[in-house]
Amino acid sequence: MASRPILRGIFSAQWLPVDTAGKLDRASLAAHLAFEKRKGISGVLALGSTGEFPFFSPAERCEALAVVAELAAPLPVFANITDIRPKVAIELGRIAKSLGYQAVALMPPIFYPVSQADMLAYFLHVAEAVDLPVILYNFPELTGKKISLETVAAFADRAPMAGIKQSGGEFAYHQPLIALGREKDFAV
Repeated sequence: MASRPILRGIFSAQWLPVDTAGKLDRASLAAHLAFEKRKGISGVLALGSTGEFPFFSPAERCEALAVVAELAAPLPVFANITDIRPKVAIELGRIAKSLGYQAVALMPPIFYPVSQADMLAYFLHVAEAVDLPVILYNFPELTGKKISLETVAAFADRAPMAGIKQSGGEFAYHQPLIALGREKDFAV
């Protein structure tokens, strides 16, 4: 298991520019990452909601992971590997690991309703198969599901949890997450 990354500083949720055909615009991405590096970012999150990951096929997401890893070097990079299909999330996570990513991020699976127990099982299954530290990614406005404090705590007790990315409009949820992060030793 890779050691848990230290999450300090500013990590850019990376924008993924595309050309008129919908293909990754490498030159624009390179210019953007060079600008962010000059401004002192600490690391990069690839394929997050800012990167509009649902619009990319699994193959295009693999390509984006490779390009971001190359262009973001030597900064630490994390990959959002969220997918409704655990098999795809695992494939993306394994590719991220082979590219030197330090952690993966996971949102709850979208579209179908899932219980907190199902959500936890999904997170644990993917984490075990990928063998990288995990950043849970809570964005209820996009997924239709909130990761409960109990689910976060249960995951932190059973898997290598690096942190949680809390997005969306419920800013007050940060307070109990920060307290839980201090208790369980993960970043918020």
